[in-house]
Amino acid sequence: MKDVALYSLFLGMSFQWALSQSHVLWTADYEANVDNSYTTKFFPRINVANDTIRITGVKKSQNTENLQIISYDLNGNLIQEQLFGLHPEFHTRLTDYKIDTHGNVFLLHTQEVGFVQENVLLQKYDSSGELLWLHSFLFSNDTSYYGYQLGLVNDTCVFILINRDTNLPEWGDDVIFTESTLQLHAFHTNGTPLWSRNFNPATEFNFISHHFFAQQDTAYYFSHNRLGKISENNELVMNLNTGLQGGVGMVQATADGNLIISSSGRYRLTKMTKNGQVIWTYLHPTNLPSNVCCDAIQSMIQDEEGNIYISGKYYGIGTNGDVLTLKFDSAGTLIWENSYTHGLNNYESGLALFLKNGNLYVAGGSQNDGVGSHYDYFLLKIDKQSAAYAGGYRYDSPNQGNDVATAVHVLDDNQIIITGLSQYQNEKYDWTTQMLSDIVLQTEAHFLNDNIIIFPNPLDYNNILNI
Repeated sequence: MKDVALYSLFLGMSFQWALSQSHVLWTADYEANVDNSYTTKFFPRINVANDTIRITGVKKSQNTENLQIISYDLNGNLIQEQLFGLHPEFHTRLTDYKIDTHGNVFLLHTQEVGFVQENVLLQKYDSSGELLWLHSFLFSNDTSYYGYQLGLVNDTCVFILINRDTNLPEWGDDVIFTESTLQLHAFHTNGTPLWSRNFNPATEFNFISHHFFAQQDTAYYFSHNRLGKISENNELVMNLNTGLQGGVGMVQATADGNLIISSSGRYRLTKMTKNGQVIWTYLHPTNLPSNVCCDAIQSMIQDEEGNIYISGKYYGIGTNGDVLTLKFDSAGTLIWENSYTHGLNNYESGLALFLKNGNLYVAGGSQNDGVGSHYDYFLLKIDKQSAAYAGGYRYDSPNQGNDVATAVHVLDDNQIIITGLSQYQNEKYDWTTQMLSDIVLQTEAHFLNDNIIIFPNPLDYNNILNI
């Protein structure tokens, strides 16, 4: 295992906004009626196929959260609306969803049915929105269920991770005698229950920290520094001490058959085998006190060469949350870093990444005019080899509410599609989607340090460069 040095190795590219030239071809708003409790899992996302732009996210209707998919043509015309989910009989939260390779939609809902009592509803819909089957877990007035995550294995099996509470209190009684069990259930994609497993919190997994990731024929379950591999046949292999630190934010498979894991706090990245052996770990230096955790990786992507790009929010020296984007090779060597700040007293965060035509695109939210002001969409265009700034774009909606870009997609001709949340009143948000012809630098970017030469490239992480 290689431990990468935890000290600042070089002064990366840090810049303020330069003027850039961009042409907005169209803007489309869609009423999603979501609020500020919206989680990143359900941010509107973009998929483009056959000249159709599909935006997928959560829509609220009365007391129910359901999955909404809307489609635009390349001219910005709304051509289809599809709602997947339940009628608003009770207050129902969508806790996870997955879409398989055939366009079928799997939804995991948690539904309030009584005092401290909830039910989990697992559903499958075909691509047209027709309900194919539904499984309800509730069978006793003394039992409650809460759904956490679901995963698809080989498009033939659905794994769902849920919490089961028993010995529920009566109205007004104390909940201290409630007993909780973390469970994993497997279903065939035709709706047939296959098996279920109760986890031992002492020797397997507990409720404090957990993350579920399904890939090919195996599900991976993380809890603190533990990793479990669970097959379609309910075979569990445990690694009780992986050496993983900092919790789990995002997990991705790599082309060389391993896993890349971002921390749930700090700028920490770990590569490990699928058996739980840590290959390398990197922790970026922080400017925060040891008892404060506000740096966070919020987006991650890999290219065809196996390089890894991360972005998110990072507190600089004398600044609030900046957008810090890092590039690593597959061996964990830091290639470059790019820091963006829109004024010293602003807060911004990189929420989405996209690679196209030799450029890395970073999208997110950035405060308009200092702490306390509203947020704007922002989009960065960065040369993926040199980290040079190649363009930028900001959007402030007419009502000057909070605008946060959550997904970006770039076409072969460099036209850009961007979508995200746009506040229209109080705490209510719609989806705003735009198409740009491109974002091209109009005047040379002004870097905070104009004489930086990155040498060597890739960086030697055992040395500190003096400038």
